[in-house]
Amino acid sequence: MTRREQIDALLATGEKTVATIMAAYSLDAVDHAAQLKRTLDYSEGSLHDVEAILGTLHRDLPAPQTRSKSGPSDQQIETIAKMYGGYVGEVMRFEWGEGVWVVPESGPFAHALCLGYAKDALTSPPAKAYKRIVDGPADDIWFYYSVLADGRKSKL
Repeated sequence: MTRREQIDALLATGEKTVATIMAAYSLDAVDHAAQLKRTLDYSEGSLHDVEAILGTLHRDLPAPQTRSKSGPSDQQIETIAKMYGGYVGEVMRFEWGEGVWVVPESGPFAHALCLGYAKDALTSPPAKAYKRIVDGPADDIWFYYSVLADGRKSKL
């Protein structure tokens, strides 16, 4: 079963969980990327395409002082960040063979869409995607993934 088929099967359950919502967002990212002539296949390598897409979105984003007059709204940026963050998180889950989507009630990630992995580790791919769009290349998605992957290996 392909990764896309696995996600389709999860969504076919009809349950509304954090996992199904993030899986649906990831499919939205795949569709959005296809409109940009990029293919996202849930592989680790496809995160380079995600980085390129988010980089383009950052470059095209108006300066903060003029953003409300032109360009996407904060809500639109958040939606795009959820799409691509959902995709990044799904790649992590598939590549690492683990990971659970959660929304913590308290702590530094309180009320954020997060991926729990490696026993007690927690990260927020949607928050990172948002920072990449708004803040720029210092929040590189490929670097983010690589650091987490290396850290995960050291916890095993």
